[in-house]
Amino acid sequence: MIRRLFRRLRRNKRGAAMLEFAIAIPVLLALIFGIIEFAWILNGHITLTGAVREGARIAVVSNHSSKDPEDIKDEAREAVIAHAATFQLEKGDIAVDLGPYKGETTVTVGEAKLPLLVGFFPLINNPYVIKDVKATMMQE
Repeated sequence: MIRRLFRRLRRNKRGAAMLEFAIAIPVLLALIFGIIEFAWILNGHITLTGAVREGARIAVVSNHSSKDPEDIKDEAREAVIAHAATFQLEKGDIAVDLGPYKGETTVTVGEAKLPLLVGFFPLINNPYVIKDVKATMMQE
């Protein structure tokens, strides 16, 4: 009797595709969401680097004018914040080091927090923290 039941179940293939799909879909979804999250973090790195470079460019261009150095630093900080709108940045997170005339000007973001899109991966902290992004430009 049991042998006949096993033979009948072995021939019945109706639920096999549904079972395979139920096993495979969580793995595929985790892979797809992982790719999306990784691309978002990579885009965040690129955006923050571009924003810091823009802040350094504004500081270099304004440094040879007759403006107050604190005003130049504030302009550079505001440019970084404006170009990195997806981050939770404040002016205190951005350091601007104005070099001497014909010298180097450095803009550094010590720590920037990027809110994640999916955020359910336990290995990635939400918000993702990007540290020590720096751009240095020479004044010509």
